[in-house]
Amino acid sequence: MNAKRILIADDEEVIRMIIRMALEDRYDFSEAGDGEEAWAKIENAAPPFDLVIMDLSMPLLDGNELLERLLVRQPDARAILLTGRLDFDLPTKHPGVRLLRKPFDNVELAKTVATLLA
Repeated sequence: MNAKRILIADDEEVIRMIIRMALEDRYDFSEAGDGEEAWAKIENAAPPFDLVIMDLSMPLLDGNELLERLLVRQPDARAILLTGRLDFDLPTKHPGVRLLRKPFDNVELAKTVATLLA
């Protein structure tokens, strides 16, 4: 069976690295440093990514807009929106979308990913 494909979109390279390390070698990763790069990768992905992990605050296209575009393109998408903002709540009640607050716990991240990909 092929490994699940995860796109990590965050403008901070260290956050992308932490996510990869937390999830170990169980998945195939692709990365984007801003929202526009992430959107281009989503548009060109065949088959679609199994999960997109994205930061709320990114240059060029923020995570909120990226999530909105993703759900229009792929209504059954699975996504995790990361934010350090305490005053932010998910803009959708979509069953495949979760919110994780930074700093996140690696165990919590791994559990959330496993749940969404189950």
